[in-house]
Amino acid sequence: MVKRTKGGKGAKGGKGKREKISAFYNQLCEPAQLYLILSVINVVFYLYMMTGKTNDYKTGGLVLHIVFNIVWLCILQYLCRSSLGKKIAWAIVLLPFFFYLLVLILVMCFMGSVSADLINDPLFQEAIREQNEKQIEAYMNNQ
Repeated sequence: MVKRTKGGKGAKGGKGKREKISAFYNQLCEPAQLYLILSVINVVFYLYMMTGKTNDYKTGGLVLHIVFNIVWLCILQYLCRSSLGKKIAWAIVLLPFFFYLLVLILVMCFMGSVSADLINDPLFQEAIREQNEKQIEAYMNNQ
């Protein structure tokens, strides 16, 4: 049994878990810190999805996620230590967000052009007119 001292540390003088985690986090460069935060959030969501009714998320996938995140974190930390590596590390961390934003913008533009074409289609306009007439007729019959 380890006795607690005044400082809250064990009798052996070791650091607490929070101090060790904080020291590890502070040793990482900024891109690796951001990636670590995003990875933890990702793993938490994965765990949440594993508890869902349709359990398509398996333990092997979780382990693969964690291993991939650790390897990627080490690569980012290694890149940060080289001369141009910090800029490359930032690019690697932020690149997926830029691609996501690009895909989102493209989908929105595509959906906008599709909806504009649909609204200008005479068959669509006729279908809307018929639906409106039926709704008006049903409303008038209920009064």
